[in-house]
Amino acid sequence: MERFRDSAIHGGYDEVFPPLLATTSLFPKELLDTEEVFSFKDKSQRSICLAPEHTMIIANNVLMNRREKHARLFYILPTFRYERPQKNRYRQFWQLGVENFVSSPFEEIGVIESFASFLESIDVKHVIELNNVGTYCCPSRSEGK
Repeated sequence: MERFRDSAIHGGYDEVFPPLLATTSLFPKELLDTEEVFSFKDKSQRSICLAPEHTMIIANNVLMNRREKHARLFYILPTFRYERPQKNRYRQFWQLGVENFVSSPFEEIGVIESFASFLESIDVKHVIELNNVGTYCCPSRSEGK
C-alpha cells in the first residue's frame, strides 16, 4: 500500500479519507439490489450503508463543494461487501484507487502513468493497451466500417 501511496503522491494526487458510512441513496439501485451492501437504518430511520465502493462518496463530496472541483485524489480504504465469505473473498477488504476531476486528455495520461509506475514498483509485468469507444460528438473510427 505504501508503494501505491508513493506513486500517487509522485503523480500529483492528494490522499482523501471519505467516511466509511454513507447514505444509501448515493449508490446506484443496481448495486443496492445485488444484496452485497451492508445497509441499515440509523436512529433517525435514514438508510445508510458501509462503503461498498468509494467513487460515489468522493464524487459527492467534490460536488457538494467540500473539495476543490479540479481535484486529483487517491485513497487506500477499507471497503465492505455483504456476501458469504469464500476462499480469498472477504466481507471487508482494502481498495486502492484514484479519482481525477480534471477534464483533460492529458490528465487521463497522468492516471495511466501513475498506475504504470505503481505496477513497476511492485515488479508486475504489464502491457498498456488503449482504445477509443468514441463519444456522442466524436464517434470512434471503427463505427460505420
